[in-house]
Amino acid sequence: MKRKIFSIAVSAFVLALIISSCTSPNKVLVKKDGNWTAITTTKTTAGGVSVTTVDTSTMNFKDDGTGTIASGGLTLNFNWTWDKKDKKIEFTITIAGVPYIKDYTVTEKKAKSEKWSYSKTETTSGVTTVTDEQVSLTRMD
Repeated sequence: MKRKIFSIAVSAFVLALIISSCTSPNKVLVKKDGNWTAITTTKTTAGGVSVTTVDTSTMNFKDDGTGTIASGGLTLNFNWTWDKKDKKIEFTITIAGVPYIKDYTVTEKKAKSEKWSYSKTETTSGVTTVTDEQVSLTRMD
């Protein structure tokens, strides 16, 4: 359940970076309220074993830096900010009082779609875990 909620959170963050009808990631479409379909593919490798998951969610971005993400009958609230200099969106979702924060980079943008990426490497007790995430966003309205 935590993995599903985290996956939803990640998808939400990714949607925040959506740029529609803009040709430069210096501008973010989320300044307009909007609904997006997000397909998040996450590959996690630890100790030589890889697992790939795919989650489809619906995200709604509001111009005040808030939004919702819905998947599998669960809807969560999130906050987002746009870092124009680094062309990244910081996505924060709080689950059971614990904030989860991800910085997504816009890797592709078109009039009604966008792709984001996230990567993290961490070592715990001698085991290195690599997480790579790709989010494909499509404008619904």
